Amino acid sequence: MEDPMYKHEMRVWENNQAFARTFFGATSSAGQGALKGMLLINGGASVAMLAFIGNIYNNIHSPELLHAISKSMMIFVWGTFLGAFAFAIVYLSEYFGSIAFEDTKKSKTRAFSLFLNYLSWVIVVLGYLLFLWGAYNASGAFELINPVILSRGT
Repeated sequence: MEDPMYKHEMRVWENNQAFARTFFGATSSAGQGALKGMLLINGGASVAMLAFIGNIYNNIHSPELLHAISKSMMIFVWGTFLGAFAFAIVYLSEYFGSIAFEDTKKSKTRAFSLFLNYLSWVIVVLGYLLFLWGAYNASGAFELINPVILSRGT
């Protein structure tokens, strides 16, 4: 006959495990959403700046304006690179986390997995900050458009 206390403890442990899996899945999904969003806004801004640079080069011929817009594009490109890099860090974090999950004695592996997880969050935040910096820089570059157009007399 089984001990009722053992059954209760086993149910509590199973419920805790189910909660941990659900929580991990939700956290992972939210993190991937933030990462995809950061990659999308920086990548989209990079493409938009590239198209804008092509238009400026063909129509305005202003080295100052071209330099200012190019600088903004490079900031967005770095944000896009950080997004791709963060995907690699997340993969490694989950890989080492799965190794630590299989063998609970691997505390250094678990700690490394957590470090990579935290690093990926820092990278995502940096990517969003790069987007804000690039947008601010681009707005300053757009202020150069009117004086350049006015100096050409159009």
